[in-house]
Amino acid sequence: MAPPNTPAGPHTADPREGDPRQALLLGLLQGVSEADRSARSHRVLIVDDQPANRTMFAIMLAGRAAGLIGQQAADGVLALEALQEHPFDLVLLDIDMPNLRGNEVLRRVRESPPAPHLKLIMISGRATPDEMAEMMLAGADDYLAKPFSTIQLQARVRTALKLKDAQERSDYLFSQMLAVNQDLESNLTARDSDLVHARNALVLALAELVAYRDHETGDHLLRLQKYSRLLAEQAMKSPNFVSRIDANFVNMIECCAPLHDIGKAGLPDYVLTKPGKL
Repeated sequence: MAPPNTPAGPHTADPREGDPRQALLLGLLQGVSEADRSARSHRVLIVDDQPANRTMFAIMLAGRAAGLIGQQAADGVLALEALQEHPFDLVLLDIDMPNLRGNEVLRRVRESPPAPHLKLIMISGRATPDEMAEMMLAGADDYLAKPFSTIQLQARVRTALKLKDAQERSDYLFSQMLAVNQDLESNLTARDSDLVHARNALVLALAELVAYRDHETGDHLLRLQKYSRLLAEQAMKSPNFVSRIDANFVNMIECCAPLHDIGKAGLPDYVLTKPGKL
């Protein structure tokens, strides 16, 4: 006869089981890791009044910056229209343009952002380093002075896009943390509600014990609760008590009102039920 099966050892509980908070946090971290793994394309808007420059910048970015979707605009007005029509991740913005200069486009974009964390890299062949630095103070993320090499352009663009991706992951993590916090609060609220119901049942049981030895009926306790709540709600509206009475206080008054005669529970019957006044 084969020997009976013996347990292999104590069961090890899955850490994700039993604790809803741990499960929520694990789900949150899993969502962040999936967001990291999912590579997406970035949309880049190239704004320059010279067609040759726009084409050259597009070719320079297409060399090693995989995953970039480029679009071109010939001046600042068309750039603002494109930003309203499509979501972009980065704008290469020339400063010296007709109709609307690059610094004015920068000001309008920062005043009314068309997309969150939009990156703007200013380009100029005439502006001084001090002028370019002032544009960064006005909201530009970086700048390039013409002429510049392909490596310089690709490095600035990749760095700006990496920062944007990090900011978007941070926003995603923050939104998920808010969702986790709301779930935890709802769980705590449900548990607290159960405790409140249990407390109220205990209070009413004690009150019924006193009422059983008294001549009052159970309806008397319910009426007293309602009267107490109405009085407390009116007091809460008074300027003298507005800072002292809140909704929790009113609920506590309503809950504890049936215990107004709890002292009778300790009196002997010959005293409590004797004829005449106590």
